[in-house]
Amino acid sequence: MPYLDIIIKELEIGNVFIEKTFGNNLHFGYWDLTSKPNTSIEGFEIASRRMNEVCLSGRIETHENISVLDVGCGFGGTLRWMDEHVKGSILSGINIDPRQIEIAKQKSNLDSSNGNIIEFKVASAMDLPYANESQNLIFSLECMSHFPSRKIFLQEAYRVLKPGGTLIITDWLMNHTSIIKNFFLFLRNIKKSQRLYGKRSLPYNKKKYKSIAYELGFTNGMFLDINENTLPSFDLFRDVASHLGNAEKIFREGNEFSELICRRGLSRYYIISFRK
Repeated sequence: MPYLDIIIKELEIGNVFIEKTFGNNLHFGYWDLTSKPNTSIEGFEIASRRMNEVCLSGRIETHENISVLDVGCGFGGTLRWMDEHVKGSILSGINIDPRQIEIAKQKSNLDSSNGNIIEFKVASAMDLPYANESQNLIFSLECMSHFPSRKIFLQEAYRVLKPGGTLIITDWLMNHTSIIKNFFLFLRNIKKSQRLYGKRSLPYNKKKYKSIAYELGFTNGMFLDINENTLPSFDLFRDVASHLGNAEKIFREGNEFSELICRRGLSRYYIISFRK
């Protein structure tokens, strides 16, 4: 993915601004709605940890002796957050990109003070390297559009989850009618988006997610629209672009289109959960 190529390159050359911004969490931030959100680096760090909290707190019945799997774990920041909140558990992160896994290992203290086992490995979301019914919680933040198939991932997650286990994902949902009505807007801007985020799979809407998940056997589908809480991320991204040298234009233009459709509500950020 081009945006990760950019970020990893900047980390390798010691870009302090990018390290402070994305060195821990790669996902969007969550701001409790206020008139003046703090979109400084420090504010974004708080908001990205708040996103972990909003997505994952209260999603499991016990915080001891559980198995947790982060699919598309990035640099491991969310698992490090999880390590602070559970005890005696196995916390696993996978990513198809060996560079991200290496960075996650370097940044993580694999000897947990809470007695957790933390492990990272290179693996595909399409073929989870875990036994049937082995995980209490599986989550994947902002990765679904990069997977070759959402359906195959949902199948794999269902296989690997224990009965009663929980799947949590975040994804941008889009009504296909909106795409048709704004066809020329998408046509004019899609290449700018692809230069930054690569080619992504077609978005799902709520109805399609439910249809596939329930057919697999999932229950208790919940959809929480937090689009407005994530929009301040784009303010920071404009500042990020100015610290990227030759990659500034690609980063700025790619996010301009994403911001446009999110602010217009054509694409909305959701936390989605299912129970097995």
